[in-house]
Amino acid sequence: MSMASKVGPNIGGVGANIGIINDGRKVSYSSEFVERMREIIFRALSKNGSTMVLDGRCCLYRTGLISELILSEKFTDPRVLGKRSVMGDDRQMTSYIISKGYRAIKDFDVKVLTKSQESFRKFFRQQVRWARVGWYYYFKELLNGTARKAGALYTFEQTYAYTLPILLIVLGLMRFYDVIYWHLAVHHFEFYHHFHPEHLLTAMIAFNTRFKDVFITRAMTSILDFFGLSIFAISLNAKMGKERLRVWGGYGAIALLLMFITTVYGLFTFWKQGRWLTR
Repeated sequence: MSMASKVGPNIGGVGANIGIINDGRKVSYSSEFVERMREIIFRALSKNGSTMVLDGRCCLYRTGLISELILSEKFTDPRVLGKRSVMGDDRQMTSYIISKGYRAIKDFDVKVLTKSQESFRKFFRQQVRWARVGWYYYFKELLNGTARKAGALYTFEQTYAYTLPILLIVLGLMRFYDVIYWHLAVHHFEFYHHFHPEHLLTAMIAFNTRFKDVFITRAMTSILDFFGLSIFAISLNAKMGKERLRVWGGYGAIALLLMFITTVYGLFTFWKQGRWLTR
């Protein structure tokens, strides 16, 4: 009755909070880490608009609202760029009710426990599938206006979640460039010092200006990153329960690494909704 009580005039669907059964396998700790990360994000989205997906493992919808979708060919025979797709129907249904002007929320008083993937190989495939589906609907919802209907926080969170790995790669390349720049700049400075003493002041000013600009930019970015990640880490730690040490102690890092890889990989392969990912 708890989930049904959440249905209101503008609520099109309600999902439950998902947890992973702790069966002692390493992959279960990584899976639990992912679910707790999703919980923090979904709590904010549910309170301020719509969540991105009502997990198919436990959810309810307004029958009259989704009947047209589930009887349509785009649901029974989904395709991406003309190719048969096995993308998540839960994401499809969630996006559909939001596009119709209804909210999709979670009932966090209801927690459903489910098994994790059987191995890290299957866990990786799951993350690839989620990443591809996520990118597909990110682009689709921006173009058809669904993201706008879901709210500003929804749009921001999707953009942040899917572009963060790309930004990290770009920032990494920029820092690599800085290292090369300073190496060349030092040699350039020494060259002027030994062979062009009359231009030494100009070289020093250019060198110091560049150093100051980069230092201030990097310092401000690092401070903001520290506070943002600290708040998120504290919230995540509070959700871990008794097994927080095991989840944080390596298995969470594995999950983050796999999510990073699959998000980037999913961007360049989001149209490849292959069946091998479900096996």
